[in-house]
Amino acid sequence: MAAQRDRLDVFQGRDKLGSVIMSRPGTVYAYDRLGQPVGCYADVEAARRALTERKRAA
Repeated sequence: MAAQRDRLDVFQGRDKLGSVIMSRPGTVYAYDRLGQPVGCYADVEAARRALTERKRAA
């Protein structure tokens, strides 16, 4: 798991989609609301889009 340097919760309306953790410049890890890893991304916006798409697909 990534070192929790800067953690942001991601919401769509009132629904929590998950969290993103910025480990180091250019590395952002995304986790769903259950804490399961979604992936590693280059920036926060890409991680947010991945969480939104995951919610939409479910």
